Amino acid sequence: MKHTLRMERAAREQAELRWTEETRKRAEAERYVAQLEMRNMALENDLSSWTNAAADALVYQFDSATQPLSPTVDTQDVIDPPARTTMSLDTGDTKGKGETADLTAVGDGTADMSRDASRQCILS
Repeated sequence: MKHTLRMERAAREQAELRWTEETRKRAEAERYVAQLEMRNMALENDLSSWTNAAADALVYQFDSATQPLSPTVDTQDVIDPPARTTMSLDTGDTKGKGETADLTAVGDGTADMSRDASRQCILS
């Protein structure tokens, strides 16, 4: 009978040790899961901040691309340069015969300066 009691006691002690070990492992696993959850939340926050920063940059670039080049530059001149016109001048000679000379007029040159300025703005 003493032998039976010793065996039961040894089995009970082993069961208690297994239970203690499993409880320790479970607590350790729960701490590890909590750490992983915290890391995951930190990574999600970083991802969110990077995504928001990238979206803000894209919005800024899109807004910049859709804005007029400059308030002083006539964008119509950039899109459609002034049409070249041909003017004829009467260069009458002494015999009374009239000859014409063709001159190409482009305006006063401000459209060319505006177009050059707008190209510099676009390139920079």
